[in-house]
Amino acid sequence: LDRTTEWKPQIYPAESVNNNEYRHKPQEIAGWLEDKIEFQRINLTIGLRWDYFEPDGLVPKDLRDPDGSYHETAEPYTKAAAKQQLSPRLGMSFPITDQGAIHISYGNFFQIPNYEYLYYNSEFEVEGGGLNTIMGNTGLEPMKTTIYQIGLQQMVSPGLVVELTGYYKDIRDLVGTEIKELYIIGDSYARYVNQDYGNVRGIAISLTQSQIGILSAALDYTYQVAEGDASDPKAVFYDQQSDPPRASEIQTVPLDWDQTHTLNLSLNLADKRWSTGLIAGFGSGLPYTPEYQNQRTSFENSERKPYTFNVDLNAEYIIPLKGAQLVFFAQIKNLFDRLNAVNVYTDTGDPANSLIPTYVPKQPIHTLEDFLTRPDYYTAPRQVTFGLKVSL
Repeated sequence: LDRTTEWKPQIYPAESVNNNEYRHKPQEIAGWLEDKIEFQRINLTIGLRWDYFEPDGLVPKDLRDPDGSYHETAEPYTKAAAKQQLSPRLGMSFPITDQGAIHISYGNFFQIPNYEYLYYNSEFEVEGGGLNTIMGNTGLEPMKTTIYQIGLQQMVSPGLVVELTGYYKDIRDLVGTEIKELYIIGDSYARYVNQDYGNVRGIAISLTQSQIGILSAALDYTYQVAEGDASDPKAVFYDQQSDPPRASEIQTVPLDWDQTHTLNLSLNLADKRWSTGLIAGFGSGLPYTPEYQNQRTSFENSERKPYTFNVDLNAEYIIPLKGAQLVFFAQIKNLFDRLNAVNVYTDTGDPANSLIPTYVPKQPIHTLEDFLTRPDYYTAPRQVTFGLKVSL
């Protein structure tokens, strides 16, 4: 959909690599057993989950000739194997005082890859002329996550509870891409495979105050580090497509969702007929990869976007009627109308300024300023909603 098609939707020809049919009926089955055992000082929760996944797909027998066209193979595919896993879970808690307890948990988890990674280009067609094609893989293994957690919960005064939790997540079989050469010299394609690894570790602390008079509140803070081989499953494909091709990462890097500091505050004032709530959130900047003229200037996710800060306000007032209630409410999102950046120009790390004008000449129709003004790089501005509802 561009000026080459006179701004009309383009329909790819039936023989095109980009024209694919998806007719798959995957099946997922899961079962769960759990038992809780209570001793005098220790409570145990033991669980076992069984997951089964039938992808209903095919896998090429020869990855250098995925559709069998080179050798004119009569049956170039084999059925993808079903996947299953038994995942044990264990939870334990025991009191240390009459108002405090320690809790420990361990669990394995089974997560099926996005269907895009399984069925994309399921006809196994490769566009010639170099590296231009990505191919799905119904033989992908599910992502396996192991989570360890230990925490302390303590009441420090009437209604005030402190909870401290440390956790570690080990993530295996993340989806990445590998490059496969065809028998035709110079032609290749990328195929989704299980090859990436990640881990998440952090500590969280929360304070919760139950309602005293008209006031209740909650405060929580999380420090977290999320690292892995790559955030984008297509990273190796993009690395090899760049001109010149760049070496893929050989070290762990911050993942796209690696937010080091997160702080949330909730305050509520409530009486029988009215209530007001305020929710404030702060988040340190997420990572991004610095680039100049589409060329990386450092390793993946080595820089940080600006921090974000947001406040929402909610209020209600109730008028009792015979057999019903009339409720007036107001909601204000982004109370202070703050410009929170969700994306930045990778050459400056700024959502409002770029170095593009230093090497791109002025345009005759649309100015560079028009092009570089990106409202989508920010969260939504202040939104105010008033309403009235009737509860019977």
